[in-house]
Amino acid sequence: MFINWTLMLLMFSMFFLVRLLFLLYNNSFIIVEYSLVTILSHEFKFYILLDWMSCMFSFIVLLISSMVLWYSYSYMMLDKNKMSFCWMVLFFILSMLLLILMP
Repeated sequence: MFINWTLMLLMFSMFFLVRLLFLLYNNSFIIVEYSLVTILSHEFKFYILLDWMSCMFSFIVLLISSMVLWYSYSYMMLDKNKMSFCWMVLFFILSMLLLILMP
């Protein structure tokens, strides 16, 4: 399980690297708006800002996190709670990415 998540995080980090180069070359940015829920007349929206700086930080966070998961595969081998550790690390990575990408 650790190796699968490591490879997926590496793949996402490469996506952010390619996006970083694309945004840096074109001197542009992308804003994604997602409507979470509408209650009565209030709409709750979720924004994601992709510029070269946020892509660079996301690339670094995902690269380092993938190495952490790869290393943890060896020292968590005999631990009975290794899956909960893996999920905690993944949720921590998700929270870091949300802090980076949300304006």
